[in-house]
Amino acid sequence: NSSRVGIVGDSITEQKLYSKFMECYLLASNGTPDVKCFQYGWSGETAGGFAGRLENDIAGFNPTIITLCYGMNDGGYQPYKDSIGQGYEGNMRNVLKKLEAFGVKTIVVGSPGAVDTKFFGTRPSFGTQNSAEGYNNTLAQLRDIDKKLAAEHKQLFADVHAAMHDAMVKAKKVLGEDYDVCGRDGFHPGAN
Repeated sequence: NSSRVGIVGDSITEQKLYSKFMECYLLASNGTPDVKCFQYGWSGETAGGFAGRLENDIAGFNPTIITLCYGMNDGGYQPYKDSIGQGYEGNMRNVLKKLEAFGVKTIVVGSPGAVDTKFFGTRPSFGTQNSAEGYNNTLAQLRDIDKKLAAEHKQLFADVHAAMHDAMVKAKKVLGEDYDVCGRDGFHPGAN
């Protein structure tokens, strides 16, 4: 029984950083020589974009496990509003439905990450509100949708948002505000 892991997401996945770490971990610690990983990151993509390309892209690999990490682009880089959440939920439901119909046995519904409290900068869409704080709130709302959908579909949930946000708070206390946890551009995390 070989395991085929599809690592799916936007440009954060397309960087081939965390996907390489995942593959290395699985190969080094699993003891199963036939684990294969393939990353399906696509710059600027949303959950709806993946829903549109899903069958075509995963057909040749036929993954048994998929990890999802969407939400960064789905939030529109603006304060949360119900229409953003409803659109995201509908697209994620469509992705999960299609993956299950395709026969993917295990799906890890990963939440979006976080944005850096210094390097995300000031965004006009947030007006006088702190942009990083505001967008991290939007991402947390999308995370809550992911958690709900994972439970409904009896799949796994990974709270990437809380892990990154908590690590950022702790790291900046010790290493200073200039230490970027979520990347120098504010949202593409580096190897750290």
